[in-house]
Amino acid sequence: MSTRQAWHLTRWGRACLFLGSIRLAVPVLTIISGILVWGTWIESTASGKVARAVVYGSWWFIALMGLVCVILVAAVITRYPWKRRHTGFIIVHASLITLIFGGFWSLFERVEGRLILPEGGASSVLELEQERIGVFGHVDGQYKLLGSVPIGPASGTLHIEDVTLRVVGFWVNTREERVIVNDGVDEFHAVQVVFDPDEPNGMWVGQGFEERAGLAMGGFQVRIVPVGESFTPAESAASDSGGDGDYAFVLDGQRFGVPDVGLEVFAGWTVQSVRFFKHAKVTPEGLEEGSPDHDNPALEVVLSDGSGTLERHSAFANFPGEIIRRPIQGEGDSGATLDAPARQRLVFESVAGRLRVTHVAADGTLSQYDQEGDLPWSFECGGRELTVLRHLDHARAVRRLVEAPPADSTFPSVLVRVDGDPGREIPLMWKKDTPIETPQGTRVLRYGPGSYPLPFTLRLDDFRKLDYPGTFNAMAFESDVTVTIAGRGTTTLKIHMNHPFVHDGWKVYQSGFVGDDISIFSVMKDPGLPLTYAGCIGLCVGIFLTFFGGGLSWGHPGIPAPFTRRRRVDAAHAYSAVVAVADGDGPGPDVARSDRVDADPGRWADDAPGHIREEHRRPAHGPLEVVSEARP
Repeated sequence: MSTRQAWHLTRWGRACLFLGSIRLAVPVLTIISGILVWGTWIESTASGKVARAVVYGSWWFIALMGLVCVILVAAVITRYPWKRRHTGFIIVHASLITLIFGGFWSLFERVEGRLILPEGGASSVLELEQERIGVFGHVDGQYKLLGSVPIGPASGTLHIEDVTLRVVGFWVNTREERVIVNDGVDEFHAVQVVFDPDEPNGMWVGQGFEERAGLAMGGFQVRIVPVGESFTPAESAASDSGGDGDYAFVLDGQRFGVPDVGLEVFAGWTVQSVRFFKHAKVTPEGLEEGSPDHDNPALEVVLSDGSGTLERHSAFANFPGEIIRRPIQGEGDSGATLDAPARQRLVFESVAGRLRVTHVAADGTLSQYDQEGDLPWSFECGGRELTVLRHLDHARAVRRLVEAPPADSTFPSVLVRVDGDPGREIPLMWKKDTPIETPQGTRVLRYGPGSYPLPFTLRLDDFRKLDYPGTFNAMAFESDVTVTIAGRGTTTLKIHMNHPFVHDGWKVYQSGFVGDDISIFSVMKDPGLPLTYAGCIGLCVGIFLTFFGGGLSWGHPGIPAPFTRRRRVDAAHAYSAVVAVADGDGPGPDVARSDRVDADPGRWADDAPGHIREEHRRPAHGPLEVVSEARP
């Protein structure tokens, strides 16, 4: 860059020339271009909130954009003293700076959220998209919010009133799972058994079925004997053997098979209907087929006494202890129950701290197995290999949150550590309360959206949607609302697509719906938007002047001026280089050449558009010839 002004030779001038030079601008803009590609990728794969927190709102990106503003300002300063031809150049650079400031103003000061209103509902509090962690506690006998702070993917240590948290991770989706621990206050016997090799985690079964036949698992009726109690195989075999291995009615200790419809099952009672189910589901009207994913064989029989009394009996193969008998009509009572087929049984009991398993076959045959070695313990039983993974005597079921893959309905969580308990990570699930213990007492953490008071109240009077013919897909939807503004009264209006309600910088858009009577509104206030619009308009004006402004611009570097334009340059202010070729022995005429250029700093002399080269030719005989040529 040519330093044509005296102040360019000062230390301040040299600094401005460097900051406004293309040598600095090109690498900075190249780096920013790569960062913008990265931010766009994050926005497309994760979300706009993540991209804003990780890239666009980071201190280093703000610093880079600040450097761009310095470069733009320095590029304008180096042209001082400014002339009329610098108008387009200055407008372009000022507009770019305006766009940058407007973008960051919107990034940090924009308020954006949503209102979800049922018909007849009203609200003046906006649910923000910004995520926050709040701390709740009891103060003076009242449960209230003690404080909250915004949170993002880049958050670190958070101080909220008397609680200090350290954010250590985020889960895109979360689910609850049941975990069995051995820290219960009361004794409770539970065993984790693998019935199927394809399910390595097995199944948990605990005591509580000792008064019944047991719980159906893996083709067995499983029973867990409480700790401290014993199991008598002989009594079990005697009580469970017998029967024909099929459904049967039991009356006064006798078993009666289920006959065909219309036949008598026992004295005075005949079969009115018989229905068998493979995937039984219980309803108030009786059994019906449920989901094929759940195998639940069952039989339903309706008995009649011939005098107006009807009884419905149900029995389940997997749950022989679940016996259902309900009167349908009449006052009679058969006193019978429908019994499920006999099945293999497994009985687990604790003997001197080790497991003993008793297998009762369908025909009453008994087999006993005593634990050998430590758990896990595998043994052959009923022609199959079973494995016991865990054996607990103070079992307690608790639920915990774990990370889950993304799904249609996601429940994000933030993972935190509480100051004073750094070894434990606590997942805070979206909109769920999580109690913690602190030296000041019990506190409740809540991770969810922030709220913002609106200067108006919006009430949904009526919501309507129009579907595409023959489908349930909405073609259009709109809401009739009543807006109440303090000091201005109420206004009734309609909000629909591309027709928002606007008030004092706030815009309320119709963005969605739930069902036929719930409307979803997007609400936004962006103070940086006018500045962004002004920057865009200024940029268009500056670009137009730069390329087509005539006297308001000196063109653009690298773009030739119109061929017909010839700018006269005062010889007193022009830089001239004269190369004289003296007369000599060599061939050719004597030539005097003068390169005259504009004194605009910021252009190399030979690259300036409209540069005119004059050659003064003096032939051997005759007057001096002047030849002018316009360089592109």
